[in-house]
Amino acid sequence: MREAHARGVRRPAIVLPTGSGKTVILGHFVAEETEHGKRSLIIAHRNELIRQAVNKVKTIAPHLRVGVVKANERQARADVIVASMQTLQHAKRREEIKDVGLVIIDECHHSVSQGYRDILSHYGCMDGQDGALTLGVTATMGRGDGARLGEIWQDVVYRKDIGWMIDEGYLCPVRGIRVQVVDLDLNKVGKSGGDLSKGDLGKALEASLAPEAVAKAYREHCADLQGILFAPTKVTAHMFADALVADGFAAATVTDDTPDREREQILNDFRAGRVQILSNCSVFTEGTDLPMATVAVIARPTTSATLFVQMVGRVLR
Repeated sequence: MREAHARGVRRPAIVLPTGSGKTVILGHFVAEETEHGKRSLIIAHRNELIRQAVNKVKTIAPHLRVGVVKANERQARADVIVASMQTLQHAKRREEIKDVGLVIIDECHHSVSQGYRDILSHYGCMDGQDGALTLGVTATMGRGDGARLGEIWQDVVYRKDIGWMIDEGYLCPVRGIRVQVVDLDLNKVGKSGGDLSKGDLGKALEASLAPEAVAKAYREHCADLQGILFAPTKVTAHMFADALVADGFAAATVTDDTPDREREQILNDFRAGRVQILSNCSVFTEGTDLPMATVAVIARPTTSATLFVQMVGRVLR
């Protein structure tokens, strides 16, 4: 990163697969930068990513004060601040965080929105040489909607792909099994945001025997293993979990409607092995550190390589 900044690349990015230690790497970066007397600011768009970054930085640099800026949390005077992108979209909240020397965007493939641009501009990351140093971190430097990430990130200065990480023994080799659902009709599924429409997918799955087919396949191929199931909608996430429970599995559902306390209890039960299969909709695609999960059930067809890699990556640790 420092070599890139020295040659004039103000906004470099690194691309590493899920499970390869991106959060650990950024933790070391902020520890080094804080030694230069400047605050480091890590920005993420999900609560799981925020809490994960906080825990990793505290482990790597226990001598640093790590604070959170998110909703009612206003620990803006800490050495290292982990902040919610949604909170920093408000100018007043950005102004509370001063003397920032390094800005890191986690899951930086999301950073093309105006909200991210406003944040980066506020800390001087977008132009000139006097602003904060900037680093983007992601497993998938690409988007299905064709938005131009190159407008934000000037160069990918370090990259390793899943194949290399598996060959070198850092990630687990994978075995793929295709489950046929004979009555699943995708002909009427439209496109949205460069991928198959989640709403249409949900309706198609609801009208099929996909939940029963998934439960049968899980019983046949991985009955004793823990897994994460990805569904396109909240309704289908519950449907798949119900089918798995009916087949005798300990399954639970998590969506963005699940209260924080209930979600944490479900995750603790999963870590302890009391829940075998986590069914979710748009929750565990990013920022989920559950190495005990060894099965990914892709119960939502997709044309997005980025999304597919994110889902499969959950079980490659």
